Amino acid sequence: IDDYVDYMQHERGLSNNAINTSLRAIRAFFGFLYQSKLVRENQMKGYPLLKVRKGNIETFSIKQLRALLNAPDRRTFTGLRDYTYMLLLIETGIRLSESAEIRVEDVKLSEGVLFIRHTKNHFHRYVPIQAKMQEQLKRYMKLRGTCETEYLFVTLDEEPMKRAALQKIVSKYGKQAGINNVRCSPHTLRHTFAK
Repeated sequence: IDDYVDYMQHERGLSNNAINTSLRAIRAFFGFLYQSKLVRENQMKGYPLLKVRKGNIETFSIKQLRALLNAPDRRTFTGLRDYTYMLLLIETGIRLSESAEIRVEDVKLSEGVLFIRHTKNHFHRYVPIQAKMQEQLKRYMKLRGTCETEYLFVTLDEEPMKRAALQKIVSKYGKQAGINNVRCSPHTLRHTFAK
C-alpha cells in the first residue's frame, strides 16, 4: 500500500484528496474481505489517510459585491426578487437549501428575524435581519402579493422557485457584472458573509 501511495503521488502526480479517495475504497474492500473471512487480518485497518491542506476559500471583494448587487434590473419583478434574494444571502449567510424553504410566514419583520426551518442539523433557528433588509423584504413581499404558494421566492407564474433556479441567480448576475475570477454561487456569498 505504501508503494501504491508513493506511485500515485510521484508517478501519477495525484492530489492527496484523490489518493484518499482510493485509500477509502481499498479500506472498504479489505473490510469486505475480512468480514467474508477471505483474509485472516484486515491490513488496511487503521491505515492513515494523507493530510489535506485546506485552501483559501474564495470570497467576493466589496467592489465585486457592489457590481453583483447592481446587476439585477430592480424595475422588474424578477430583478427585484433576485436582488432581494442575493441581499438576503449576504445579510444572513444562510445556505442555499435553507433559502429555498423560506415561507412568507417565516419573515418576522416586526421582530427583525427570519425563521429558518430547513437546516442542515435539523434544528430550527432564528436569524437576525437589519433594518435595510427588512425594508427590502417588505418591498419584495408587497410586489409578490398573494400567491397559491406560501414560499417566499416565486416565479412569474407564482410557483415556488426550486433550489436549482435559486442557485443559478448568483451565477447569472455574476456573468452580467463581469465577475470571472471568483466562483459566483450562493455558497460564495455565504463565505463572504462569514468573512
